[in-house]
Amino acid sequence: MTTMHTKHISKFRILVLVLWVIGINAFASVKTITGVVRDAFTHQPVNAARISSINDKASATTDEKGEFTIKTGVAGAMLKVSAFEYTEREIAVQGRTHVIIDLYPATFRDKGLEYIGLTGPSHRAMNTGSSWSLNQFDQSISSTPEQELQLQMNGEARSISRSSAYGMGNSTFIRGLNSVTASSQPLYVIDGVIRNTLTDNASIHEGFYGNPLSYLAMNDIESISLIKDGTSMYGSKAANGVILISTKRATQMATKIDLRISAGLTEAPRTIPVMNANQYKTYLTDILGTVGLSNDEIGQLPFLNDDPKRSTYSTYHNQTNWKDEIYQNGFSQNYSIGVEGGGDKAMYYFSLGYTQNSANVKNSDYQRYTMRLNADLQLADIVTTAINIGITSLDRNLRDDGVNPESSPAWIAQIKSPFLSPTTFTFQGEPTTEHAYVDIFNISNPSALLSSSINTVKQNSFTIGVTPKVKISSELELSNQFDYYLNKTNEDYYRPYLYSSIIEVQGVGPTYNSRSSQVYRDNTVFNNLQLRYNTVFSADQLLSVIAGNRFIYEYFESDYVKGYNSMSNSVINLRGSFRDLVTDGNNELTRSFSNYVTADYKINNKYFMNLTTSMDASSRFGSEVEGSLKMFGTSWAIFPSFSAAWLASSEDFMQNLSFINQLKLRAGFDVTGNDDILSYQSKAYFTAIRFKGVSNGMIINNLANPGIKWETTSRAYAGAEMGLFNDRIRLNIDVYKAQTRDLLVEKNLPDVAGLGWYLTNEGTLSNTGFEAGLDFRLLNLKKVQWEVNLSAGHYVNQIESLPGGEFVTTIPGGEVLTREGYAAGVFYGYSTQGVFATEEQAQQANLRMKTPLGTTIAFGAGDVHFKDVSGPENTPDGFIDEYDRQIIGDPNPDFYGSVRTQLTLGNLSLSALFTGSYGNDLFNYPRNLLESGKDFSNQSPMMLTRWTAEKQSTTQPRAVYGDPMGNSRFSDRWIEDGSYVRLKNITMAYQLPLKSGNLLSGINVWVSANNLFIWTN
Repeated sequence: MTTMHTKHISKFRILVLVLWVIGINAFASVKTITGVVRDAFTHQPVNAARISSINDKASATTDEKGEFTIKTGVAGAMLKVSAFEYTEREIAVQGRTHVIIDLYPATFRDKGLEYIGLTGPSHRAMNTGSSWSLNQFDQSISSTPEQELQLQMNGEARSISRSSAYGMGNSTFIRGLNSVTASSQPLYVIDGVIRNTLTDNASIHEGFYGNPLSYLAMNDIESISLIKDGTSMYGSKAANGVILISTKRATQMATKIDLRISAGLTEAPRTIPVMNANQYKTYLTDILGTVGLSNDEIGQLPFLNDDPKRSTYSTYHNQTNWKDEIYQNGFSQNYSIGVEGGGDKAMYYFSLGYTQNSANVKNSDYQRYTMRLNADLQLADIVTTAINIGITSLDRNLRDDGVNPESSPAWIAQIKSPFLSPTTFTFQGEPTTEHAYVDIFNISNPSALLSSSINTVKQNSFTIGVTPKVKISSELELSNQFDYYLNKTNEDYYRPYLYSSIIEVQGVGPTYNSRSSQVYRDNTVFNNLQLRYNTVFSADQLLSVIAGNRFIYEYFESDYVKGYNSMSNSVINLRGSFRDLVTDGNNELTRSFSNYVTADYKINNKYFMNLTTSMDASSRFGSEVEGSLKMFGTSWAIFPSFSAAWLASSEDFMQNLSFINQLKLRAGFDVTGNDDILSYQSKAYFTAIRFKGVSNGMIINNLANPGIKWETTSRAYAGAEMGLFNDRIRLNIDVYKAQTRDLLVEKNLPDVAGLGWYLTNEGTLSNTGFEAGLDFRLLNLKKVQWEVNLSAGHYVNQIESLPGGEFVTTIPGGEVLTREGYAAGVFYGYSTQGVFATEEQAQQANLRMKTPLGTTIAFGAGDVHFKDVSGPENTPDGFIDEYDRQIIGDPNPDFYGSVRTQLTLGNLSLSALFTGSYGNDLFNYPRNLLESGKDFSNQSPMMLTRWTAEKQSTTQPRAVYGDPMGNSRFSDRWIEDGSYVRLKNITMAYQLPLKSGNLLSGINVWVSANNLFIWTN
């Protein structure tokens, strides 16, 4: 007991000593600092430059000699310097009494010294975590915020376009992959409000993604911040990072009108080469010989009979380039007008916008109308209110995307026979304007699909937010942010009769046409009550504490109906016209609560600490979660974080190291979660089902799992930032180690349960990596400025534990494996060793396979030589089957990054952005289909080298209808090196010189081009 008591006394004495030292610093004397602000190139003085002391009320302005005097009581004083037509700088005084400050022209890219963080505006130099922000969108041609992130932050986050269609957005991954079943996308917060991106909501249109972020007009966005560390304030929703989007607000009372007009052209895409008519006929002859037809029977087929007197000659003897029938040069245009201004009692920002895009696929277009009103009202001396109103209407005509052989015009144009015509012919061989029907190979007419199918999406969104604030005292402020959001989407789909493929549907049989409709509504009520406390213990010590309660109420409803076989293109009403109606729908109500507190402590502008804790509950959590906090009959999760930073460049001992302008070291640890659990997984429930179309019943749809919970991600991180040689060079580097526990995974149920699987929390994965960036101002001359920005990232993803050790997920055309000791989602298939050139080679290999009927067949000449890796007894057995699958590729890159450069010549600027990735594999699914040789689809010219005779040495196997030997199965034949370097963007801009006093304050004319070149292996 005595020893323990002595230890406590020692700790108490140390604490008192620390507080005494802090107290001495708190009464540091006021320091007078003089200095000169000058141009970094000419060294001429800069007049009227504004100097302010950060975290102090001291300020000054330079005279005509560029000189200033400022008094500050902060021991680690930092001066913020800004001037017209120059970029801002922050200068650490470093114990000096006289400083010389050089400013660079505003033509250099300004990443901003201040950014919008999780708790509001913040100084980048005082940030304890890693974050990046964008606030320059004057030359943006992006349709969504995610695309702008991809353009400007490639090395900070790995961002991949979901589709080439306009407004589809991107999939963005911050610091690896943190989940295998739940969402791996960051949390999007717009003006402080959490938004559901609905990326898991299924559309009736193939390849279409609902993207509520497309409702935002880029011209209305003030800043985008990417927050990687210290996101525990958002607790169970922030395991994948947070992206904050702030819309514009009025900043000055004088009325300002911002008119922006832009237009763009998109070239028709280059498609994968396919066989011409003669080559395709030869291929057809070859593959038809494998279905039991004799040579005479094949010769009588209309496309092989060259008698011009036959009535079918014109139909089957064409040279059609289906690409020209489908694609066009795209055109987009964007108009917006924004007005801001106000007075002492009210400030406002109001905008109207219109965006139109005609896509590269014909008869596909996109129209968006936007309106936004952001206002700030002074209701009383201590009461203010912010109002946000946004309305968006979006209409889209689109086409099924991807490799859908029945309804995707772009893909059908690849596989459609080139000797066929999009229109019909008379008996005399004269062309008509009527569309040709589905052909004898049961392949749709893509031209007819473009004109006769219905693929419409109508989306409307409305949001209104009110945030009253009461200034209780100089240190205490109470606010409440209320927001209501409505997103309604109507989808309509029609696959036409006679022009599209006949599709077999289970339970229905052959279907000749179909009609479907879906409506979904997302209603969200958001409320965030906050109490902010800011106090200054002295000029050297600042404490900021925020305590809040966040509540989200979301009701999602969808209604779906589909019918088949109206057998008419003129009667397409679902009521009475279609048979075999299928109805479905979904009603999901989720509620989540979060109580949080975050504290920031700053000492001497040198030492910064942040402590954050949130306590979350959700209707998606089970009521009996092990290890959780139980309150009010609910399971609560705790998410703490701590981070600290040391601005070493503010120390007095740095004054002699003049080449180091800024040096900051930071580190931290946080715990965050992922609550992307399927609704009602904690409960047992039934769902309605219709039997034989005549009666209704109820079946069990889920087994109760009261222990279901969130995924938990713990992350340790450290980083450094440096400014060197008068901020000519800026460096930053981050390292991190993250571990996600309680992975949400699907486990199989026994057949007697009546369900295939259930969701549970088991498994662990980790992500380890680093990120680095370099900003280099290469040239700073009077009329010429040149800068280069480089960024790169690297991560290693690894599954540490899983129930059962592994599971396989089916993807279109292949499979991916998630296995302990490997990265999540690696490609899982067969290894190959070429093609058997002779029957003797095949017999020596002695490889066989079993058919679905259980018979055994041997591989022969012209078949792919697959590796016999294993069997039921874990040894090679001569059979090629599922036991021979192995890891054949990894989609995770070794490195990814970007290089951006900008050259400015007077008022003219030219910038270029290169993006790239190295070390990742990809699955070329289109090539898999175009080199399969298994059906009547047109094929790649590579199939001209297919095996056709004994002793022929080739890498392309023989063509056999139906591919009975599985030569086209998922294997390393289709895995390619995904490394690339892309010239992502080139922009040339000219700032028209205007004399002061003109009505116009500035005109910027620019032209930009995206995706110009790509270099790959």
